[in-house]
Amino acid sequence: MQNCKKCQRELMPGEIDKCPACESEASHKWKKVTEVIVPIAIGAVAIGVKLLKKK
Repeated sequence: MQNCKKCQRELMPGEIDKCPACESEASHKWKKVTEVIVPIAIGAVAIGVKLLKKK
């Protein structure tokens, strides 16, 4: 049987690379990253648009 790539727990049938605990941890991390990056990107675009409209 295969083991989880992160914690080495034995995987159950239907689990591909990671166990459910490690998989949810990874998805939680990506969710937090997007929660930080998206507002920064929106702010940068808004500032860029405002500066372009001034010219």
